[in-house]
Amino acid sequence: MIEAPPATARRPLDRLPAAGRWVALLAASAVGAGLLQLARLPAGLMLGPLAAAACVQAAGGAVKVPRPLMAAAQTIVGCLVARSITPAIVGGFASHWPVFLTVVAASIAASAGIG
Repeated sequence: MIEAPPATARRPLDRLPAAGRWVALLAASAVGAGLLQLARLPAGLMLGPLAAAACVQAAGGAVKVPRPLMAAAQTIVGCLVARSITPAIVGGFASHWPVFLTVVAASIAASAGIG
């Protein structure tokens, strides 16, 4: 049986001020992105910082991103995704719509069940 750590247990980044947490996140993001780019993995510049953020968060280095910056980042990612959609992709979605609809419904159901 897995037991919760004692309340007095500290994570490595818990004591850092906000600026120190940002530095840790940026450094981990740069290293993660660099390693995935070096390995020539697709989307390394996105997946490296994503993995780094999860690791920094788990180590107690949570940071608060201002709402306007979060909205700007989501806008940029949305534009990049929209730019990559071609007529062939739309045709694939149209011909396999039941599969996509099922996956979306299952994802929403799983999120609702977990949340």
